[in-house]
Amino acid sequence: VLFNDFGNLTYLDFGTIYSQVMVDNGILTTGINNISLSHKKKHIYKFLESADKAMLAINQAVKNNSTKGIIRGVKINPIFKRN
Repeated sequence: VLFNDFGNLTYLDFGTIYSQVMVDNGILTTGINNISLSHKKKHIYKFLESADKAMLAINQAVKNNSTKGIIRGVKINPIFKRN
């Protein structure tokens, strides 16, 4: 998943929200999603439902132009950042 800055929000804000919601739903992800033949339909549906929830949270941040009340803790702070 690749996010871009929008309004007052940065790609790191969006990535943090995405990761947080996915973990809240039992899916550990770094934004790179590899689905394989070993995944059953129930796994894929769980992933898609979790991603939908993450996108709803991101949409709320965009509407508010803020992550206040959405991000718990600190924002992702990668060692290597995009330009």
